[in-house]
Amino acid sequence: MAPGRKKTPEKMKILKGTFRSDRANDCAPNQAPDGMRAPTWLPRESVEFFGVLKSRLEMHGLNSSSFTEALALASMRLAEIETLNRLIEEDGPIYLSVKYTKDDDGKMHKSILKKSNPAVSQRNEAMRHLQSLLSDFGLTPASIGKVCSAGGGGKRKNPFEAMNG
Repeated sequence: MAPGRKKTPEKMKILKGTFRSDRANDCAPNQAPDGMRAPTWLPRESVEFFGVLKSRLEMHGLNSSSFTEALALASMRLAEIETLNRLIEEDGPIYLSVKYTKDDDGKMHKSILKKSNPAVSQRNEAMRHLQSLLSDFGLTPASIGKVCSAGGGGKRKNPFEAMNG
């Protein structure tokens, strides 16, 4: 059975204006107050991506060391996608493979097969995972549309309010 919808973090609910204290988990851990820093184990080609994503999260008030590892993972996926894009550009999305077969008479036949470059499927998997990670942080068009600005209060005016007399 599927696990269902992912739980939306309370911070995101507050930003969206959908937070309800009666549904809040009082035992839930708070996010750490200190900001994120690129981990020392992060590959050097991922550090720049880490900085870009961190600055975008700062705009949403989500710069917490609690999210460091997830952001590092997203940064590594971005670097991986960049590398795979370069490989696909150099080698193309397909490659040719030669296959030799013998017929019943013992005569050799050569056939050329077109095969998908493995980098294409690796890139697709990395992109799917990255999209999921970015969505968790509210960094996709669909997920950012669910977040109101923190200063705006997130309340919409009820068009039927004037009817309440």
